Amino acid sequence: MSIEKKYFFYLTIMNYSSIYKIYLINYKEQQMTKLYFAYGSNLNFEQMSMRCPNAVSLGPLYIPSWKLVFRGVADIEQSDNNDDLLPVGVWRITEQCEQSLDIYEGVNPNSNNDGLYKKIEVCGMMTYKMNSDGYSPPSSYYFNGILDGYQNFGLNSSHLYDALGWSYYSKLSKAERLGYDRYSDYVKEIV
Repeated sequence: MSIEKKYFFYLTIMNYSSIYKIYLINYKEQQMTKLYFAYGSNLNFEQMSMRCPNAVSLGPLYIPSWKLVFRGVADIEQSDNNDDLLPVGVWRITEQCEQSLDIYEGVNPNSNNDGLYKKIEVCGMMTYKMNSDGYSPPSSYYFNGILDGYQNFGLNSSHLYDALGWSYYSKLSKAERLGYDRYSDYVKEIV
């Protein structure tokens, strides 16, 4: 994926478990531009072009110690496991894009903790996290839209299928879980 010539994209990986430092500088206007990372439906180029026509896709990234989960829709959780990776698509967004995303994600403009999602910063980039917990599977339509976004960004879809499997597996009773030697056996069955 090419980057506009007037922009410089700089990514430093300090080490595997450390924080990424990402800077996007618009040399023409001499100002910082806001970075946003998507992990769900906003990975989908077609959907994002309708929500945020001025957003520019900058490419894929995997963030350690975070993982994708489903609560009916996509969400993220911080993990104690450094081997967990969150696949994301990085976007350069305008102020109008951010306002549009806030509406789409159900952010309460008066209180960050009262809407469906709240804005957070991870690795120097803005994103959204749900204000609820518990797991439940997404609709197939919603899941397939995210899968298209994974393909748009060239992300490894195994992370997406793992999150889907966990959303179903977590709904099973202990007795139902006993029928599977491992969680991965259950995932193979539903996929």
